[in-house]
Amino acid sequence: RRRREVPPRTAPVLGREHGDWRMGLPPALVSCALVSAGACGGAVSRFGISEFAKHRGYGAEAICAINIVGSLALGVLAGTQPATKYQLLLGTGFCGAFTTFSTFSVDTMKLLQQDKYARAAALVLCSNSLSVAAAGIGMQLGSKLSASHLYSTLRKSL
Repeated sequence: RRRREVPPRTAPVLGREHGDWRMGLPPALVSCALVSAGACGGAVSRFGISEFAKHRGYGAEAICAINIVGSLALGVLAGTQPATKYQLLLGTGFCGAFTTFSTFSVDTMKLLQQDKYARAAALVLCSNSLSVAAAGIGMQLGSKLSASHLYSTLRKSL
């Protein structure tokens, strides 16, 4: 009886094994990896911006600005309705770690403890109203972007 030769298996290359970008990993593990990778970038970005602003006396204002920009970015992402992997990486991961409600809450409490009531009220009003407005604007921009020819061409190439 003659044995059939079987070629040695090689490790899959990202995006090359039967068109599967996950390399055969369990979907939950891939999702966690995407969220984690995005969160690393978002958290480091927030930390860098807030530290830069704190050294210039704008700690609470920086967090407010971060929340507004993050809301705009997440709104654009929601409006374009990207593939799940991009939603996990950029939406849940990056934007989730970039924006921060807990830091905003602590900054507001610190202002109240320092008897800076007007500044605390302005922070709450601006952060909430402008973040919601930015998310709405972002969603509008995202839906217009997703309807454009450029986006459909770009989406096909990814």
